[in-house]
Amino acid sequence: MSDVQLDIASNPALGGQGTAGDYFALLKPRVMSLVIFTAFVGIVAAPGTLHPLLALVALLAIAVGAGASGALNMWYDADIDAVMRRTRLRPVPRGAILPGEALGFGAFLAAASVIVLGLFVNLVAAALLAFTIFFYVVIYTLVFSVLLFYAEQMQLLQPDTIQRSVTYSYVQPWGPKVINGFGSLIPLFNDMFGELEDFFGNVS
Repeated sequence: MSDVQLDIASNPALGGQGTAGDYFALLKPRVMSLVIFTAFVGIVAAPGTLHPLLALVALLAIAVGAGASGALNMWYDADIDAVMRRTRLRPVPRGAILPGEALGFGAFLAAASVIVLGLFVNLVAAALLAFTIFFYVVIYTLVFSVLLFYAEQMQLLQPDTIQRSVTYSYVQPWGPKVINGFGSLIPLFNDMFGELEDFFGNVS
């Protein structure tokens, strides 16, 4: 059990008492605004015409899908967010929203946005939205795993932080795999992970 869950368990008044503002924060509104702007530009610039009502539905579905990605990301990274100064006051690590509530909220919004876009616009748009949600949640984790590798090798992570983390054991092994995968695509970077390990070993 992570410190986030322990804090909530020790103070039940915190968990499950999230306000509308807390749930809105789960959606990462600043990221949502960029997604909405990009989608709006795409709708305007695309050839052909789209009924204004359908365009509005599409924008709303895309916005909700982007928010769902943010909520799922905050659920997955809750224990890491709790030890970072920039993110420790987010709703889940602060205890205002339970991790399970964030997961359910994000999953519901993700499914609803894809279904609405598929029913009211078309299945291709819905499939693209579903892929985008998946891409954000999964690819973000892969990129984070590489950063985690560097942070660990540079001894920026305290041992107690690693021990407290629920997600560390799942994310950390992907760092070497991503780096080696990158090396297999570009021969110049072959054996990059081994070289990096030797470099950090010599530095430490």
